[in-house]
Amino acid sequence: MTPDMNRKHAGTQGHNSQQGDRSAAKPKALVVIDSTIQDHQTLASQALPEAEILLLDPLQDGVQQITEALQQRHNLTHVHIFSHGSCESLSLGNACLNLDTLEYYAWDLQAWFPAHAFVVPSVQLHGCGAAVCRTEVEFLERLHQLTGASIDTSDLAKCCVGVGG
Repeated sequence: MTPDMNRKHAGTQGHNSQQGDRSAAKPKALVVIDSTIQDHQTLASQALPEAEILLLDPLQDGVQQITEALQQRHNLTHVHIFSHGSCESLSLGNACLNLDTLEYYAWDLQAWFPAHAFVVPSVQLHGCGAAVCRTEVEFLERLHQLTGASIDTSDLAKCCVGVGG
């Protein structure tokens, strides 16, 4: 997967899910895909070979689905999230993660990675329709504070052409 990426940085500069051990080694990455993305099956098939796939149920809270998946897997250090979004908002299942809802999800986000991790975890946000705006930095910084992870973003609008967000 090598689409054009416009990167921004913050920090340290069950349900309809498809999971599987795609290599002999334990996976270190979780690829989360919102199932409303056009051709999400192809995206999942092209994911990192060493990653597990979590396909979000569109009828359930996606933040909680991610939290449950990460709590069951303590060795994951990288999370890639593919979803519809804007510069400061991500659609995850039937939930929206934005500046207004970050505090509501604070407990979930703080539980994503163990506090005693030896490696700084990372979260890569691939939000379809993302664009630069002034509140994006605030959103990314707060997400970093809550998760303890370095946060990277990229606009993968090409993967989501024709899909309303």
